[in-house]
Amino acid sequence: MASSAGSDWRIHDLIHLAQASDAPDPGVVCDDDTHAFAMLEQQVQAALAQPPRKPVKLARRADALPCTSCPAHP
Repeated sequence: MASSAGSDWRIHDLIHLAQASDAPDPGVVCDDDTHAFAMLEQQVQAALAQPPRKPVKLARRADALPCTSCPAHP
């Protein structure tokens, strides 16, 4: 695969490309003592500091009662 994934790629395209026979192994390859890693770390921290772009779907509905069958909710 000649190019790396861009932030504007659709997840569908990434999945399709990852299934190709010449796709690289999964993961981000970036030495952690380089300027590129520092920039990636800053981008991740900045993204995590932003509010969610979509409503967060919780595992339990807000109006549902907690379970009574586990030790955490006697």
